[in-house]
Amino acid sequence: YFRHSKLCIIINYLLDLIKQNIYNSVGNNKRQAMLMNTYFNEITARPVNFDESKVLYKIPAGAMCANGDLGVVFNDDDKGLLIHISKCDFWKFAPGAKNDGGIKTLGALRIGSVDLSEYNIKQYFDKGLIECRFGKTEMELFVAPENIIYFQIKVPESEKFPCVEIETPDTCGSKNSEHTESGVKCYVRSFEGEGLDCESAAALCIREIDSGTADGFRCARYCISAVTCFDDGDYLRKGIDMALQGDYDGDKAKNRRKMEKIFFGVKGNS
Repeated sequence: YFRHSKLCIIINYLLDLIKQNIYNSVGNNKRQAMLMNTYFNEITARPVNFDESKVLYKIPAGAMCANGDLGVVFNDDDKGLLIHISKCDFWKFAPGAKNDGGIKTLGALRIGSVDLSEYNIKQYFDKGLIECRFGKTEMELFVAPENIIYFQIKVPESEKFPCVEIETPDTCGSKNSEHTESGVKCYVRSFEGEGLDCESAAALCIREIDSGTADGFRCARYCISAVTCFDDGDYLRKGIDMALQGDYDGDKAKNRRKMEKIFFGVKGNS
């Protein structure tokens, strides 16, 4: 086993060297083509949920974007587009430990008045980015390393601007509350009482960063932070501060550099 492990390490190291040499030897245009062709996926049909009779929980089967701690999954229903948001805490998961990892469903981002008859989602895994087009509505979404979800909605001025809101589930006996503070809308979901292995709570905070009109389009950008009581004792305050400090353009560039470094082991040129 030890000999095989050493051999695997050597082989992986050599493959990484080859990959980096190939990546560094090509020009910028070819480099971008390599990134797109290798880590790109396009979805042109609405997702179909798994057969609920064959799985323990209802599972959305659409496009996804995540960073190991915070993740989103695209889905929809008869009311419009849904983007499910969950905290995974993958990086601090310890086998057998409580309060230290595990999926926590926080809620869903509801975007109404969207034409889903024309459905197109492009996933750029190397950039941690999703680009969407639903009818005349265009969207962009990414999950930043700081555990903030950023998204942008863009529609022609002649079209109705989609309604954006958060829906929190009231399943499993959770206690839900919401309020607005410093321009940030906060949704808190908590579990407490007898029969629980541990009490837990999480805050989902959303802020509209900016909005405006240009070149015949209306555009709005948002950030969503997600913090649990295991991340920070004052998780609600932490969530509000993260939402207020969100930097769309700065974190988008930082996220792209980090993702390309993860996928290629080098700093990609854009």
